[in-house]
Amino acid sequence: MANIVPYRISQPHYLQVKAGAFGSQMISLREHIPSTPDTDPELPLILLTLHPGYSAGSYENRDYFELLAPLLFAACTGRFRLRIYTVNHPGHDLPPESKIHRFRMGHYSIKEQPAVIVRALRWLLQHEFTTEDPISLVAYGHSMGGLALAQSDLQQLALDMVHQGRRTQIKKVLSAPAILLSREARRILRPLDALHALKHSLGRLPYYDRVAISLYRSLGPPLHRLSSNTYSLTPDDTFLNFEGQNPFLLLKQGRELLQQPARQKLPALLDGTDLFVYSGDRMVDSPALLRAAGYAQKQGTAVTVHIVKSKHTAERENPQAVAEKLQEIMQEMLAD
Repeated sequence: MANIVPYRISQPHYLQVKAGAFGSQMISLREHIPSTPDTDPELPLILLTLHPGYSAGSYENRDYFELLAPLLFAACTGRFRLRIYTVNHPGHDLPPESKIHRFRMGHYSIKEQPAVIVRALRWLLQHEFTTEDPISLVAYGHSMGGLALAQSDLQQLALDMVHQGRRTQIKKVLSAPAILLSREARRILRPLDALHALKHSLGRLPYYDRVAISLYRSLGPPLHRLSSNTYSLTPDDTFLNFEGQNPFLLLKQGRELLQQPARQKLPALLDGTDLFVYSGDRMVDSPALLRAAGYAQKQGTAVTVHIVKSKHTAERENPQAVAEKLQEIMQEMLAD
């Protein structure tokens, strides 16, 4: 799997979905398209959806998973057809004219994301791949995307497809899910509470939003470098785009990440998943995550653990290892 397949990332497809108590909202999906896709209808099809972590996703012609996708395309050649989509978080990768009101952030809560994920996958299966039968779907969520995916009811989606007469397999893969953050990560995120209080005390002053965004864009890069060993991407990673991020959105979701689930809920969150744990991860508490998986297994939960040598963002730091693990999972699905 050393070969790299040339490919491009599509322009965003905007999908209007209904979500919870906040009505409808727009999300962005982008397809990863190899230069020479395998279109042999005799080969089985696997649909892979990628759900990015906090402050990551797609923008312009870049995508957080841009190093992983070509490795997967190279591995599947002649074995199966592979279609890959990034499903961006609500509020990310939206049209330039879209506005996010700093005091109306409920749409963008992590709690709303599971319903959005299910609706996006349902749309893909029922509209983009309506003629495919059978079809295998792998939903892969990293960090915050893994937390949202862990709370998404994909089994009901599979049952709905069965009721429509379609044979559908769905596999959920959680990559360093932000279910249990490390102490160091919680320390880094804790000042967000003070910024939230500041927003509510000064946020209605004239030009507050312009000042806040300007400060974020000027201070974000150096602060990220200071915490890069723990936080997210390596400091020299060219993917970073502070100009394209909304600080109020990051403030909302960052504070939510501090709200860790109770221990008794962990078996349900891990049930039926393949769990990727990274040995050098300092953002997620990997030892605690392994203990949670062991506890879940003792409770009869079906969770398969894969340990990978990497820091938190393995999809960019060690994409080869992640691709090999995903390749094994896909082959197993086709063998069933």
